[in-house]
Amino acid sequence: MLVVGTAGHIDHGKTTFIKALTNIDTDRLAEEKKRGITIALGYASIEEEGSQISFIDVPGHEKFVKTMMAGASGIDAVMLIIAADEGIKPQTEEHFRIIEHLGIHDGVIVLTKCDLVDDTMLTLRHQEIKRYFKGTFLEQAPCFHFSIKNRDEIKAIKTYLLSLSRVPSDVKKKLPSRLYIDRIFTLKGKGTIITGTLLEGAINLNEQLYLYPSGEPLRVKGIQVHGKVVSEVSYGNRVALNVTIDTSMGKVGDLVTSHEHLEGKYMVDVSLKADTQIKHWERIRFFTGTKEVFGRIAIPNQGVIASKASLKVQLRLEAPIFANVGDRFILRRFSPVETLGGGVIVDLNTKKKTHDVRLEDHNELSVSDQALMTAISRLTLPFGPEHQDFKTLSYSQQELSRKFLALLSQHILIRITDNLFLSHSQFEKEKAILYDILNQYHMTHPYQRGLNRATLKSKQFKKWSKPAFDGLLDNLESDQYIQQSGIYVATGEFEVIKDDFYHRVSAEIMALMREKAFTVTRYGELKKIIDKSQKHYDIFTYLNYLKIIVKIDEDNFITGEAYGVATTSLLKWFEHNTKLSVAEFRDFLNISRKTSVTLLEHFDAIALTKRIDNNRELIKIGLE
Repeated sequence: MLVVGTAGHIDHGKTTFIKALTNIDTDRLAEEKKRGITIALGYASIEEEGSQISFIDVPGHEKFVKTMMAGASGIDAVMLIIAADEGIKPQTEEHFRIIEHLGIHDGVIVLTKCDLVDDTMLTLRHQEIKRYFKGTFLEQAPCFHFSIKNRDEIKAIKTYLLSLSRVPSDVKKKLPSRLYIDRIFTLKGKGTIITGTLLEGAINLNEQLYLYPSGEPLRVKGIQVHGKVVSEVSYGNRVALNVTIDTSMGKVGDLVTSHEHLEGKYMVDVSLKADTQIKHWERIRFFTGTKEVFGRIAIPNQGVIASKASLKVQLRLEAPIFANVGDRFILRRFSPVETLGGGVIVDLNTKKKTHDVRLEDHNELSVSDQALMTAISRLTLPFGPEHQDFKTLSYSQQELSRKFLALLSQHILIRITDNLFLSHSQFEKEKAILYDILNQYHMTHPYQRGLNRATLKSKQFKKWSKPAFDGLLDNLESDQYIQQSGIYVATGEFEVIKDDFYHRVSAEIMALMREKAFTVTRYGELKKIIDKSQKHYDIFTYLNYLKIIVKIDEDNFITGEAYGVATTSLLKWFEHNTKLSVAEFRDFLNISRKTSVTLLEHFDAIALTKRIDNNRELIKIGLE
């Protein structure tokens, strides 16, 4: 399938030539018939040797350039029509500049009305064409002759166009579908019809799509490609869709896509080639797809873009656009209306630039890869391939996943979890911040095993999901940059200081607890020691971590030695018995009933035993 657009000055015979080529009259409006000019887009097609060529006949009159640019969206090649009796005119030049800005690189030149000039004039026209198109993609393009009286070269033109036909790309077919509406109308008995060129992906009968900017879902009731009913259509085709929305809900310029939850963009970074001088903050008309939006241009350092210069600039738009990185655009002056230049969208997730900040640049990469790198460098939270900022890139999920794997191997990305990543630079920032927090904590808490991981998350990582935060810690631990011990996190090299103060406080705590032997020690008694300072409390907590002392419940603690004897004795009892009473537990340990109840309630709480009536039964062998 090849989509070919016509371009050229008004009344140079574009529509007449298309009719001769296809036997289809693309003038479809009464006003067009009356005035003899094309106002709206016209469409025709031919099928030769199993290949289909779709033609878009676009207007030539200056006031209809907006419509011409809508038609240029999705065009693969151009037929530039030049009347032999008039030659290259201002609108011919403007149309050709637009074609170049839209990235069209194939085409032919057709000299029409050749019957109105002699051979000398034809020779002069060829010389004029050769001079004007030198250094452009049309420099080596063939120049065919046509007139109403002589159609001999029609077959040669068809043959040449067939040679330009594209081989469908499986990669492009797997992308989310995108179609910008260039016509929307009601057909009696059918309902709403929208037409456009399917730029990417495929659309199937009964598929649910989405209309933007409204986000309204719609269902595809019917598909036609040049009058033929089909059940599926792939990218590159001109298509008419019968859809389940009212015509009042959509308009020319809207996007129909399989993407759900798209966000409109009011600010875009673009690579611009200027046709004329452009001033900072000049009001502009921005055209992309089939949409026109007003806005202003922000030039780095608030400067001026010279004619023919190329520069990366930012556009601030007055209405949202729904485009992809790599899409082509045209800029026109707000008033008086003239083409300022055009180029390619390089970033749709940009931030407002100050006057002295230039846009990111990765000249060695494709536009989409540049945007991917820029998006990755800006994301400060862990992300996956499905992140919103990647929806503006023309990648399938499979292709994006492959890109991620390549970036991982190049150490540009760091894997946080199976599905979450960070840029290497952001990872290093988070790593440094985390280390600094831990190091500061160790300086004030040298007797504490580390910082509680929940506290650490709340300090710097509260916006991170728990799996992402856990993944970050695991990643750093595998590099021995940090160490994790239960709920505690410490720097890789940290060790609790066991100096004279540590040993003195530890001995004081243990002396108090050993006085009671198997009797539990209440927290209120321990507070007399551990409330003396933060360091006293930290040593107490560390002893608890080492299980030198064991927390039975919120109010009671016991030495680790006594806890071990109690647990071993309980398990040994159940080797020969199925039930244990409070009295039996009290007697074989020779402890008070109160301590016996407290310990058994603790064993119930950790699911080692289960209370049934006034007895305990073992429900788990061993402790975790």
